[in-house]
Amino acid sequence: CDAERKWAQPDEKTEKAKSAFPDMSTAPLQWVEQVTASIPEEYHEILFPIKKVIYWGHPRVIVMQNENGPCPLLALYNVLALRNKQIITPSSTWLISAHELVRSLISFLVEYNPPYDDPDERANQEQALIEAAFFLPSLAKGMDVNVRFDSVRGFEFTHQLQAFELFNVNIVHGWLCDPQDTEVYRALQGLSYNTATEFLISVAEEQSAWDEKQRQKHTQRQQPSDSGEPSSASQEAHTQSEPAPEAESSESTTPPIGTQTSTHTHTDTDTHLPTDTHVP
Repeated sequence: CDAERKWAQPDEKTEKAKSAFPDMSTAPLQWVEQVTASIPEEYHEILFPIKKVIYWGHPRVIVMQNENGPCPLLALYNVLALRNKQIITPSSTWLISAHELVRSLISFLVEYNPPYDDPDERANQEQALIEAAFFLPSLAKGMDVNVRFDSVRGFEFTHQLQAFELFNVNIVHGWLCDPQDTEVYRALQGLSYNTATEFLISVAEEQSAWDEKQRQKHTQRQQPSDSGEPSSASQEAHTQSEPAPEAESSESTTPPIGTQTSTHTHTDTDTHLPTDTHVP
């Protein structure tokens, strides 16, 4: 949808919107309110159930899915909730909107990352927080990742993953090769999922092009030439089907009795007759 594309794809409009954010170092609460005000209206209509659970003997409040499907936004919140980070307060309806959940996470993010004293470090920190807050709402719709096959923490950098880092939440994956499968292990070392996919597609395209070239060659060999003469394939078949010429009668070359003569006869190789014939 447009809202998902708006938050997931950085373009000129999104870069301009980020530049309009207020200075969070001087007014963090105003910054949070202004950032959350730019969240799409449809996020008010996305509702998630809230549930109380007992985790290691302590009560915790988690958020559940409203329908089947990936939702990294809930995963991020639930990890923080199990760490006993008080982010939301359960309402009487035991429902929370995606808008309120994102707003609560952004507030916690600002509180959890106080400004650095060094001006340069503080500038980098603010930029990272702006990026995380800007892309955080897109986590309600899913998250694209490009895994690497050599580490459980091997991912290509994205602003969505940066949000998890700022919350100090690690993401791992299980797309690893078995080292005992040495052939596949060597082939995928240092590659990402996208790189491996592009390589397989290029190999398939090359194989398809080679097959098509061989098919065209075979078709051309089977078709007659434009001059009306039979093709080389038909000429070859015709030559192979011709009967071998009969050998000359031996009566005309038989010498008188009592003499021996050596006769050399040149014949076509297809007749399989000897080139040297000794006649007694």
